[in-house]
Amino acid sequence: MKINKPVLPKVLQEDNSLLALMNNDEEILNNAFRNELIDEYAKEHISLENCTLNNCNFMNSKLRKIQLCDVILKNCNLSNIDLSECNLCRVEFIECKLTGTNFTKARINHVTFSHCKGDYINLSTSKCNNLHFHEDDLEGGAFDSCTLSNTAFTNCKLIGAEFHRTALKGIDFSDCNISSIRVGNLSSSELKGIVVSYQQAADLARLLGVVIKEEL
Repeated sequence: MKINKPVLPKVLQEDNSLLALMNNDEEILNNAFRNELIDEYAKEHISLENCTLNNCNFMNSKLRKIQLCDVILKNCNLSNIDLSECNLCRVEFIECKLTGTNFTKARINHVTFSHCKGDYINLSTSKCNNLHFHEDDLEGGAFDSCTLSNTAFTNCKLIGAEFHRTALKGIDFSDCNISSIRVGNLSSSELKGIVVSYQQAADLARLLGVVIKEEL
């Protein structure tokens, strides 16, 4: 699976305040930000392009309809942030806190989440293409009515995650923890074509009401 990485210029401006730029501009280009605290901030239609963010805290902020293109976020806290209707293209989230982050109705293309804590993340009704979750904690995550095209989950924790009305055909969960995942109507095609291990198949069979007799 090939995910296009963010394309960044060789030199980034490093002495600007992200908060000041967000207050004054809707388009932010070619900057490197570090150790910014932007707590409970609200603004729509901000665009960041060719930027890096390291150890920035956006906790409890509302940044609906934000656009990120060619952006790397590392060690950032986006817990409980509202990013609904955002547009992400060539973005990397590395070791970020994403507990309860709201990505509903997002458009996501060529995006990687790596080693992130994303329990109760919400991607419901989002349209995802070329998306990779790598060693993330997505326990209790919501993927309801979500389009997952060319999407991969590698060694992720998906305990209790919800996939109501989301087709999982071709997605390989065999090295993930998918215990207690939730799907909608079991007579629908949500589970058709899903790739799982033998043990996971037994767990999914229980969702269908199958009683599995243990061998003596």
